[in-house]
Amino acid sequence: LGNVVAYTGKGQSYQLVLRRDQEDGPVVYEGPVVTNGDVWNERNREPIDLTPVLRAEDCRRGYLDLFVTGIVTGDGWTVYRQHPGRPLAAQAAVLSPEMKRQMANTQALRARNINLLPLPKEVTVGTGSVTLAQWRTVGLDRATAALFREELNDRAKALAAPLLPAAEILPTAPPGTRPLVLLGPQGPLPRAGSPPRVGHPEGYTLQVAKGGVTVCGDDAAGLFYGVQTLRQLLRLEGGKLVVPEITIRDWPSYPLRGFQYDIARGQTVDLEFCRRIIRQSARFKLNAIMFYMEDDYQFEKYPFLGRPGTFNRAKALALSKYADPYHVMLIPQYESLGHAGAQLSHPEMKNLRENGNPWVYCTNEPQVWEFLDAAFAELAEAFPNSKYLHVGGDEFEMAFGLCPKCKAIVAEKGYEGLYTVHMNKLHDLCRKYRREMLFWPSHAGPTPELS
Repeated sequence: LGNVVAYTGKGQSYQLVLRRDQEDGPVVYEGPVVTNGDVWNERNREPIDLTPVLRAEDCRRGYLDLFVTGIVTGDGWTVYRQHPGRPLAAQAAVLSPEMKRQMANTQALRARNINLLPLPKEVTVGTGSVTLAQWRTVGLDRATAALFREELNDRAKALAAPLLPAAEILPTAPPGTRPLVLLGPQGPLPRAGSPPRVGHPEGYTLQVAKGGVTVCGDDAAGLFYGVQTLRQLLRLEGGKLVVPEITIRDWPSYPLRGFQYDIARGQTVDLEFCRRIIRQSARFKLNAIMFYMEDDYQFEKYPFLGRPGTFNRAKALALSKYADPYHVMLIPQYESLGHAGAQLSHPEMKNLRENGNPWVYCTNEPQVWEFLDAAFAELAEAFPNSKYLHVGGDEFEMAFGLCPKCKAIVAEKGYEGLYTVHMNKLHDLCRKYRREMLFWPSHAGPTPELS
């Protein structure tokens, strides 16, 4: 219940109370009385175990109606983000077979002081450890082997442990064998044989036993993620680089795993900093970074656009090339409907404004589509490893559909009809450059169903 919060946090006392079934129903939880609103906010984020109050009919029904009360002196309280028509989110942990398996995995890892992020799908933890003193790659090129060595030794340096030497590289895998990474102490390494496939894209198997370590992926990304899990397992024991005995079968829950990096708030695009973001993201198996841009790209056809120090074609190409071996996709986001004040405030862009307002592009101005066509073309070329182009698409309502031409469409097709025209044109441009369109749905205008 982390969205139950104090107004100011400066009251005399705070207590959280939960009742079931109705507003004056039986009390099922009484929290402690605290005298600091910030502490109360923090404690409300902690899980509350309601198992003892569940009844058989609750379990059959599948839910429990709860009514929240804040008993507060000297302050007010609220449910954060409460809004008419907006349902409040609730979370529950159900002891399904999958949940029980994950809990067992967590307990087994904790018993050996192993921390992995994200938590693998299937884990069997052994009791011993294996020293790493040599390694071999099978079916990999030299560049990939060098990247794997760099990643593992980066962690070894942080542990002040011995570094791995250069790998023995066998560029061709035996028939029926997928690419492998084999590691172990001095002496024979594990046999170059592939374990059964995990059966999921980007999946991998990591086996650490007395004979050594075998990492094998269902595909190139899976092998990379297996090496990243091995990186997290490395530790220093007795002056040696070791890894605990463990068997892991893992695959991602979501095909697209990433975050948005907003560079439109005065930042510059520093290549080395962005490379660091790419590396760190990949180490935790994220595979996408979306760069949010307003007037933050220096288009070759429109040199007056783009703040100094932000993106240009050369920077975008350099980062995309760097991200490729880390299996990270760089997605450009460029505002193409509303929230366009940074671009359209340039005097050279005045003809593209909706009814003279620089916040929104005019749907019925041909120069808008000439500009966006050229912009999307360069963004597609500058970010070649992206399947997507994000066109923004929100925060346009206050200045949309006001010029005479747009008003005519609104009169004929409605406000949502004009929005549909604009978004479909953006979609056609994305398809022209072989990109899937991403966009934000409108905050308060056209419905989610229309989006």
